[in-house]
Amino acid sequence: MMENLFHHSGFLESIKQHVRKFPTKTAVVDISNPQSITMSYQELQETAETIAANLLAKGLKKGEAVAYQLPSGWQFIVITMGIWYAGGVPCPLLPSLREREVRFILERSQARFYIYPDTYRNFDYSQLAHSLEDKFADLQFFCIPQSEQIPALSSLAGLADPLDHEYHLQPHAPTLDSIAQLLFTSGTTGEPKGALHTFSTLSYALFRHTQTLRLSHQDVIWVPSPLAHQTGFLYGMMLSLFLGATGVYHAAWHVEKAKQAIEKEGATFVQAAMPFLSDITHMSEPPQGLRIFVATGAAIPRQLADLAKQKLACKIVGAWGSTETCLVTVGHPDDPVEKLWGTDGRVMEGMSIRVVDENGQVLPLVQKVISKSKHPLCSLVICIAPIFMRLL
Repeated sequence: MMENLFHHSGFLESIKQHVRKFPTKTAVVDISNPQSITMSYQELQETAETIAANLLAKGLKKGEAVAYQLPSGWQFIVITMGIWYAGGVPCPLLPSLREREVRFILERSQARFYIYPDTYRNFDYSQLAHSLEDKFADLQFFCIPQSEQIPALSSLAGLADPLDHEYHLQPHAPTLDSIAQLLFTSGTTGEPKGALHTFSTLSYALFRHTQTLRLSHQDVIWVPSPLAHQTGFLYGMMLSLFLGATGVYHAAWHVEKAKQAIEKEGATFVQAAMPFLSDITHMSEPPQGLRIFVATGAAIPRQLADLAKQKLACKIVGAWGSTETCLVTVGHPDDPVEKLWGTDGRVMEGMSIRVVDENGQVLPLVQKVISKSKHPLCSLVICIAPIFMRLL
């Protein structure tokens, strides 16, 4: 099915095609620091391949998870791509997690690699790493100094250093059925739970999303959400790379960074939580230039949506999904205003929902419900509401 959709082998092949087609195009703009950092598609590819070779040289096995706890930005992106090219499974951790959660995820993922910053936001990750040494005897540690912010001069804890001999990456290349992501989410169980996605799952989600919202390589994707969260990982980083677009990233939220991303870097699309929309809408001089803002995580209050449309001069649409299912519903830019703002959109093509009660009996579409959502490549039980989706 996926070959028919993409006419090639999916997400990673898309990146290689972009490198061949426009190698010098800017792939990443990292505005986390006062001096912005840019990387072209070719620079991104070459750095990622070097990281992949180093991971293989250090013993990474195909299908093995690599845990990394890095701020959003170019380091996170090249590390993720390097893991993919080595045939490993990215297992990103939010920088806000501390020893208990990190221990839990390392145990569950069985990762033998842990990549972390020396410090970030006044927290010493080296001490956290030291506390893990006795518990995980086989764990390899890689500390990346956050002072190394120039890609060409950064060794990324040795992972970006050239090797004495060439590693052939093709035998390690993942397939559409390979695991592309292991994300841990807190959910409602009280402890993190891991969600696995294949390249097929994520490529399908990206394909449908870009078709629905009519996104292209000409868009500039702004990514304010943490890259270790599905919104930032899939609907920010992967979306931008899938399209061959330019992605604009920053590690910490600040409205001035938002203004820079939109007005200086030319961002046209963003998918982020509703509070981000509120913050930029209520700026004294709201940024201009966005084409679409997909607001997730909570219903958009009508008053905010109306104000945002006026102040930002862009389409505001709702959406609903989860780490496990990706997006299930999204508003279409041409939908009536009352549907765009009062709901979480409509069921995306290729997705389906079934409204049931606690006993699994199908219900009319007007009751408060427990609904089963079916992705073409995965399924699970979730709590949503139907058609134009209004969370109850």
